[in-house]
Amino acid sequence: MLTSPRVCTRLVSELSSSGILSRPWNAIISDAEARQLPYLQAVIKEGLRIFPPAVGLGSKVAPPAGDTYRGVHLPGGTKVGFCMWGVMRNSSVWYVLYSTLPVIVSRVYMYPLL
Repeated sequence: MLTSPRVCTRLVSELSSSGILSRPWNAIISDAEARQLPYLQAVIKEGLRIFPPAVGLGSKVAPPAGDTYRGVHLPGGTKVGFCMWGVMRNSSVWYVLYSTLPVIVSRVYMYPLL
């Protein structure tokens, strides 16, 4: 966000118009208040996408009957690992990569199909 003045300006504008910036510097924004600020929500979600709190390998298990992924048969019960950091940056999963994104995200947040 700091590398995109446009995003920073829009977020500050939303926070200012909501009255949040006129509070003491250490005032806490409640969850209910934060949910009423769509651009703040987009910035938070984009931050969590780019820097996911759970990194490392996630896993899925193929169904008992097995499955096929990109032409490869996976026998039932096969554990498949995936790197969350990589998935969250994969252009075949995400509509737009690398953020100056919240302008787009604030309209319709694109969740990956996992």
